[in-house]
Parts: sequence; C-alpha cells; structure tokens
Amino acid sequence: MTAAGFSRHAVAAVLVGVLAGFSSGGLSRGVAAAEDALLSGKVVSSTGERLAGIPVRARRANSTIAVTVYTNGEGDYAFPEWSDLTPGSHSISIELPDFEPARREITLAAGTTAKADFTLRPRQPSIADATASEIVAALPGTDEQKHLLIQCDNCHSLQFALRMSRTKDEWTAIVRRMAGERAVLLDAAGSTPKKIWSSDEALSSHYATGVYRDGFLYGFHERQERRPALRCVELKTGKVRWSQEDFGAGNLMLVGDTLLILSERGELIRAKAAPERFDEITRAQILPTECRAYPAFAEGPPSDDLPFEFFPFAKLDSVADTDLATRANQAFPFVGIFAQLPSQ
Repeated sequence: MTAAGFSRHAVAAVLVGVLAGFSSGGLSRGVAAAEDALLSGKVVSSTGERLAGIPVRARRANSTIAVTVYTNGEGDYAFPEWSDLTPGSHSISIELPDFEPARREITLAAGTTAKADFTLRPRQPSIADATASEIVAALPGTDEQKHLLIQCDNCHSLQFALRMSRTKDEWTAIVRRMAGERAVLLDAAGSTPKKIWSSDEALSSHYATGVYRDGFLYGFHERQERRPALRCVELKTGKVRWSQEDFGAGNLMLVGDTLLILSERGELIRAKAAPERFDEITRAQILPTECRAYPAFAEGPPSDDLPFEFFPFAKLDSVADTDLATRANQAFPFVGIFAQLPSQ
C-alpha cells in the first residue's frame, strides 16, 4: 500500500473508531448488530491484513441509490437494519485508488444475513485517480500562482487540461482566455495571424458565443455567476456601442436583423440587432424553469408574412405550466414550444 493510501485509510479508521466510541456498548455491540443485518463481511489485504476504514458500497439492481458503510478496526463491516438496504439483488463493490476494484453480485433475503468477504489486491494509483486538489498541490508554484488553475476543474478534469505539454507562453494564453480574455481581433491575411486589438473590458463571454452583423458583435459580457451585461461592440475598434447592464446570462442567435435571446431564467427576448441602442421589441416567459441549452431555429427569418418556429425544450411539470406556453405564444405568434406535457 502507498503512503498516501495508508494515510487515507488511517484517517478513516480513526473516524470509525471515534464514532463507535459514542455508541453505548462500543465495538462489541456493533459486531453483535451484524447478526441482525442483511449483509456483513470482512475486508482484508492480499497478505491477510485486516483493513480498517474501507468503504463498502451496496447498490440495488436497476436503482440509482447506493448505500455505503465502512469497515471497523477489525476489517468487519455490516449493513444494519436502518441502513435502507432491502431484500433483492445487489451489486457490492469497493473502489479505491490503492487497490484493484472489487465487486460481487449477491441476492439478499429477509431474515437472513448474507456474507460477502473481500480480499483487496494493491495497485499503483494513476493520475486518473487523483483529485483536482491533489494534482494542483503536486504542481510547482505558489498557491497564489495556481489559484486559477484549480477552477478548471469546475468544467472539466485537470487530467484533461494537463494531458498535452505546453510552453509558458501557451499556458499564459490559455489561462487568460479561460479567466476572461475573450475579445480578440486578428488579421489572418498572412501566414501568421496578427493581433489588431484585444480587450477583457469589451466583450468577455463566459458560456454563450456572440453573434455578428454588419460590423458589430452582440453578446454577453462577464461570467455567468456575475449577471453579465448584454453588449454591442464595434468589431473594427473594440469600442462598446451600448451595454445593457445586469441583463443576466443566456444564449442568443441572429435571425435576419433580429436578436433572439433566451435567458437562463427561461425568458425569451426579441430585440433589434442595431448598434445605436438596445431596442427591445417584446419578451415573454416561455419556460418555467432554468434553461442553459441552446435553442433551435427553423423556417426562415421573421416577418409579417413568413412565420418561423423557435424550439426550446421543456418538461412542464403541471397542467398550470401549459398556460405559460399559451401566454408565450400570444406574445410571440412565431414561437412554437416543443414540450413534454404532463399526463392527464
């Protein structure tokens, strides 16, 4: 077993011992309780060492719910009656970085205690087993230098981010881009793109991609959790032409000369794609819940004689929610709500 693995298990064993000390009767009573359990067993190493603090997980067949208990100082575990374990087919498993995965399929019956013992074989942990905190701690540099890197784990694993080697300049560019530097205009006429301008203050989009029309960019500025502004930016100069502050996050698309904006609150806004000012045409609450998925668009640009359809997907949880779609269609005669209606 590795030193890191021993440390993990030692801490778990101490916690198990402390918790056992609070119960009346101590460890002997805990072992006695195993007689009334549906499932119990012992976990040892390949050399016969009794392993403490090992998590043993039981998942019922065709269920998304799992119950986990830990081995005591003698390597014993038991699922007591109050552990929500029920009769039926279960998958019993142990998965730890320092050991090969162990799994057994077993059928539990009421009034009988099933036995499932495990012998764990050691293995060398890999980078795939490491947590984001462990990876960042192992990297060179100070905590202040690495504080942005650990935020990568909010969207994807650090294993993915570190899979390819990069130079200092390449890492600097990636961190700046992920941290907020988005608006960059490049001249790609030559063999090597040349930067014309870049700015964190013009249009720093977090999730949604902006749209372009007639020399101007329209998009969200700032991170989603900071209630971004909706902006129009002149592509040639990077100058902000207008900014609708505290607009909130969402997605947008360009349909003809119209901006269709679906906020993460489920509100659809129709506005003119014009650089003079934010010119809202109409809005309606078309979805009853949070929405971050990109909508789909069909059947040509909006006009008085050529309707189109706009399809965000929503599951309506109640009949009352169908009234929401009705009101939305009254405000947006060109909108179609593709929804899963509740069963009547």
